[in-house]
Amino acid sequence: KDYNQNVKNSMVESPEQLINFFSQIDNYLNGRMGESAQQQRPVTSASTPYVASKSSIAVTAALPNKLNPPLDNDAFQKLLKSNTSLGSTIQAYIQKKPASIPSLKLYAEGGDPFAQLFLGLAYADDWTGIQNPAESCRWIKEAAIAGVSSGRFFIAQKAYLKSPCFSEAPTLEQAKVWAELAALSTDQSIKKDAQELMLSILKAQIAGNK
Repeated sequence: KDYNQNVKNSMVESPEQLINFFSQIDNYLNGRMGESAQQQRPVTSASTPYVASKSSIAVTAALPNKLNPPLDNDAFQKLLKSNTSLGSTIQAYIQKKPASIPSLKLYAEGGDPFAQLFLGLAYADDWTGIQNPAESCRWIKEAAIAGVSSGRFFIAQKAYLKSPCFSEAPTLEQAKVWAELAALSTDQSIKKDAQELMLSILKAQIAGNK
């Protein structure tokens, strides 16, 4: 109701565009960033040696020392309303504009958890020109530690699949705890995906004990 069409340099141009923008963001935060764990196949097996991605910074699936409360879509929307510059940067990234990457890095290095999430996604996207699995896991894990539920689900899924983005092989127990943290989300699709992943992990643990 406070929309002013005469304000320049705003993140969006109308309330309708704002709604559309949040809809696009929701697609990222509600676990639709890629295939589900059930659709993917683990990249390693018991008979295949684990080979980590090369990175100057070691990235593991180790659990956080401090448990932060979940950061979900409501927190993200509040952030966008309070920081239009970051909102514009994320919007530009969603629109696949390479010029958004330097700004994402600045915000991520400054400690913003949602910028860290999207920078991690940028390192996973081929169109950005900076593809690096280890850096992707590094930044998304930073977001996950801060509490971003979609980041927690991402790390849980990567740990379950034993992704080479980690500098050492993750364990099923690590994957399970990250999935449990993701399941604390107030966003129902993330909660559902995390619970399904937890079931897959439990089945794998039971099978491994036989």
